[in-house]
Amino acid sequence: MSDIIDDQGPKPRTRREVLENPQCDRGIFGGRELHTTATEPLPEYSDTGYTDVTVRVAPSNGIPIFNRGLFIGTATMVVVSAVLFWVPFLNALMAGAFGGFFARNWSRAFKAAAAASVAVPALFAFLYGWDTPDFYYMFYGLGFWGWTALHVVGLFIGAASGVYSRPVAERRRYRTPLTGR
Repeated sequence: MSDIIDDQGPKPRTRREVLENPQCDRGIFGGRELHTTATEPLPEYSDTGYTDVTVRVAPSNGIPIFNRGLFIGTATMVVVSAVLFWVPFLNALMAGAFGGFFARNWSRAFKAAAAASVAVPALFAFLYGWDTPDFYYMFYGLGFWGWTALHVVGLFIGAASGVYSRPVAERRRYRTPLTGR
């Protein structure tokens, strides 16, 4: 005979079980932290004796994105510059400004600009390759390679201006000191 398979999976642990576990997550100063989702109600501190626990809200829905600023900056640059492809320099300048603003710091903005400066011309080369293999007539007077050069230059200038439009504390990642309660 075979054993009964429990298709429900393991029983989820309650907050009390998490907090009473000695291996509970520890915060910066060694205090216990409770990671909860935004949809769950926060624990009632008056009902429990866990007043020294920090509650961190963690996102639970959707696809986990590890380099969120880089991903959002790159996606913004690609979409804006692809939609405005017919305005050769301004499309990349606007895309870089919006994507650099969402990337929030210099390194992520320039990484996003490098990825978008390869992705968008590659997309148009792929789409244009279905019709004819001659790139000289793609953007008529400018040509494909001239458009690509303007696109790359515009993306990096726009990414720098987008990051520079953030407040100084956000783009240089100044940290405010944590104060005790």
